[in-house]
Amino acid sequence: MTSDSNILASLVKKAIKDPFFVGWALDCYSKSNGSTISAEVERIGCDPAKEYALCLCRLPSSNDPDFGFHIQKIAIEFCCDEQSLLQLVRQAQVMKAFSGITHETDSGYMMAARDRDEDEGPDKA
Repeated sequence: MTSDSNILASLVKKAIKDPFFVGWALDCYSKSNGSTISAEVERIGCDPAKEYALCLCRLPSSNDPDFGFHIQKIAIEFCCDEQSLLQLVRQAQVMKAFSGITHETDSGYMMAARDRDEDEGPDKA
């Protein structure tokens, strides 16, 4: 591995931990599907040689009114399937949103779902 490849690999390792980058979405999606980033890059039709560059792209904000346009530009730049990329990014963003639930709020959701205290039996409610 050349020095430039080592530098890129190091940058990608950081990028996959940061929701600012497409690499983060690829990592999140691949982990949730028992896959790898490389496999997902190929699945969306991107040239594997462009994997690092794709990972280092800025991930469009889901709140941006031009979100779809930015996804389209990434898909064109990396010759990948736009719908597959969009699905991957959206799923990663949803997982990020749900990961913000803490144990404290989680117990509240469970209480609402059960609609009774734990010591009450099913026929006592």
